[in-house]
Amino acid sequence: MIDQLKPLVVVLTLALIAFALAKPICLRFMEPQAFDRRRMVWLAVTCAAFAAPSLWIFAAFALPLVYWAGSVDRHPTALYVLLLLTVPPARLPIPMPLINQLFELSVFRILELALLVPAALRIVRAGAAGGSGLARTDVLLLAFGALQLVLYMPYESITNTMRRAFLFALDTYALYFVFSRGASNWAALRDTMASFWLACAVLAPIAILESLKGWLLFTGIPARWGVPNTFSWLFRGDSLRAQASAGHSLTLGYLFAIAFGFWLYLGGRLESKRSAWMVGIVMWLGLFAAYSRAPWLVAAIVGCIYMLVSPAGRRGLVRAVIGLSVIAVPFSMTPQGARMIDTLPFIGTADQSNVEYRQQLATLSWQLIKQNPFFGNPFAANYMEDLRQGQGIIDIVNTYASVSLFYGLVGCALFVGCFVYPVTRCVLAMRAGRGHDIDHLNLGVALVGCMVGTLLMMATASFGTSFEQLSWILAGLCSAYATAMAGQWAPQADPVINAPRYAGSALKQSR
Repeated sequence: MIDQLKPLVVVLTLALIAFALAKPICLRFMEPQAFDRRRMVWLAVTCAAFAAPSLWIFAAFALPLVYWAGSVDRHPTALYVLLLLTVPPARLPIPMPLINQLFELSVFRILELALLVPAALRIVRAGAAGGSGLARTDVLLLAFGALQLVLYMPYESITNTMRRAFLFALDTYALYFVFSRGASNWAALRDTMASFWLACAVLAPIAILESLKGWLLFTGIPARWGVPNTFSWLFRGDSLRAQASAGHSLTLGYLFAIAFGFWLYLGGRLESKRSAWMVGIVMWLGLFAAYSRAPWLVAAIVGCIYMLVSPAGRRGLVRAVIGLSVIAVPFSMTPQGARMIDTLPFIGTADQSNVEYRQQLATLSWQLIKQNPFFGNPFAANYMEDLRQGQGIIDIVNTYASVSLFYGLVGCALFVGCFVYPVTRCVLAMRAGRGHDIDHLNLGVALVGCMVGTLLMMATASFGTSFEQLSWILAGLCSAYATAMAGQWAPQADPVINAPRYAGSALKQSR
């Protein structure tokens, strides 16, 4: 317990500073009571994670707290994305007589059971899904889940098939369902985006400190729970790759890239462009601290899409290029800048073994996919022993290859369709509403940019932990945006628009 006190104090100090600085911004997109309550829950869950000697004790504390917070929160989707990044991912099996284990308990499933399932039930009871039944994305997603079950049924017990069906409904469909329906108005969309940005704004100084000091603050939590993270201490050249509470530096970098995309929209609503620029720089500093090259590309693509498509972005394109040049040129002449350049994709020379591994993976994966092109091979991993790494794992760092190997091109088409169709709906809704509301257009462009960046990220990373969660969240938000633009559901009052006193009170407090 004593060895966890020092990192806890550091985390709480940085978090409280970040919450205080971010509050005037957040009050433009959420009610003061919601901000204060979510901050309290975030701090309580963090303290419990550092103090609890096991995941079971943590779950006993977090489940009722999160359930209560979700029951009184107007936008449970906003609370979910804020708490998503609170505790490192850790899994422990729930023992069960006769069937070995019920399923694995994780931090994500604590949030799903305490927050998403009650929210989904409230949505169904309120009739928020409308009378039209399942949307096309729901059909694609359910078909993908059914395919996973059917392909493995001949090789497993009925108990395991039932377990996998339950976990697909809990981990994947409930997540998409709640975000596609529960964030169906502009207030909920803005609140959810602002809450996710807030979560990353709290993690940014933590990530920067981890990289500069060579000290990972959250690794003691899963180690004390009996599930130590074997991928904690990763380096890019001589630099430690920060991971904060994300569980992996690649995941942390992706989260910052999406937060940057959200901030392009949120920051555009601030009167002070200097503040918007400063926050954007902090997001990029956190992104750099993870030393993950794929998320750098994702963030760059998200930024380019926003600045080329959004009316607000086009106005700032020239200023962005000039500002980045002024910063980048002198920085590249410093030792830290030289190390950063060496880690850049395509031109850097650091960790070339990763590039070679990905080339080998692509070659072998394609050979195996051609042998079973339609429905894949459940035992494909048995033919990939040549790719087993020093950590004892075969890391299929390409989501499309992984899905195609085990579920075939049919499964890959269904999987990709779950993301492409919502983003297509989002684009069509933007085109139909062009000229009516620039703010709504800017919000849509940010979501589209983040979704396109996510599709790129899938080609460079395994599908798991927070990366998987956020991917389904973005698909749900794109569907919610298209529905809000079409006006198919009854609009709800927007506290930001109808009560500008929140923003005014925030500005007074900041002074």
